[in-house]
Amino acid sequence: MRDLHKNIHWDLVKKTTISSYILLIIFLPLNPIWSTVLLFSIVAIWSRLPGMATPHIGDWILMLDLVDFFSMIIAINIGGVEAAIFSIIVNIGSKIMGEHGNWLLAIKDMIAVALTCMMIPYVHLITSNIQITMALFTVIRNLWFIPMQVLMPAVSWGKFWMLRIVWSSGLFVINNLYSRFFGEFFDGLLKTGVNFSWSLFLLVTSVLVGVGIYKKYFKKTTINQTNNTTQNMNTNNAYKMC
Repeated sequence: MRDLHKNIHWDLVKKTTISSYILLIIFLPLNPIWSTVLLFSIVAIWSRLPGMATPHIGDWILMLDLVDFFSMIIAINIGGVEAAIFSIIVNIGSKIMGEHGNWLLAIKDMIAVALTCMMIPYVHLITSNIQITMALFTVIRNLWFIPMQVLMPAVSWGKFWMLRIVWSSGLFVINNLYSRFFGEFFDGLLKTGVNFSWSLFLLVTSVLVGVGIYKKYFKKTTINQTNNTTQNMNTNNAYKMC
């Protein structure tokens, strides 16, 4: 747990989160939609931190993040370009905040999601259904990896297809669950354009404050344990000298 805690650049996370909150408050009376997008970005970045902090399996944990889901919501309500920019900022920003994760995979994923975002408004015009659009989003974003494997090969084709099938299947299920249970709610936040969700804002704020308190307690506990260990070592050395 201590190692995972150290694998995140918390100062950068803190500055980014606080800056986003400030911008959110500034935009709130001017344009509630962009305040909502900023709130989405805070949640999306934090949803990626566990994957960025975890070695070896971090890339798989990233399947649980909310970037695809929020990008789709933004694409169908605001625009594909705006959604692409959102996904690029969140994906690259969160990658910088963590120690782990493959940069080549992160860049490929960023490209795939951004290109998919620009197609989604047209896809949604045909489907008019959030769940179907989310399913097609997942399929399209994974198809982009095929030409990128040709241009920027990272593994053998056999391993590529195996990883794509497993990854796509897992991502399909996760994104479908997000869209099924939360799609209408988050879609409604941007569709109305006038009502900022204070309940979501307070929920996110409460969670982040809780994480901050835990982090502070964890850091204090770690320091105390380190001091106790050092003191015990010094005591043992003193006994040996005697």
